[in-house]
Amino acid sequence: EAKAETSMYEQLAAMPEDQRYKTNSNILYGKIRNDIDSYRTIEQKALKGLATKDEALKAKEIKERLGL
Repeated sequence: EAKAETSMYEQLAAMPEDQRYKTNSNILYGKIRNDIDSYRTIEQKALKGLATKDEALKAKEIKERLGL
């Protein structure tokens, strides 16, 4: 949860000021949590050798974007 909150605040801080105040932080937090959950699911599949190439690429993108 701490990583999701940190990522949310980092993303809000990087936005232009006019867009920052129009963004619903609860929705942004939910999207980040979903990404983290997806990453963890793919990670578990990869540890079992069941992840597809597309899933691995998605996990890599999430990891880079959120700094996991």
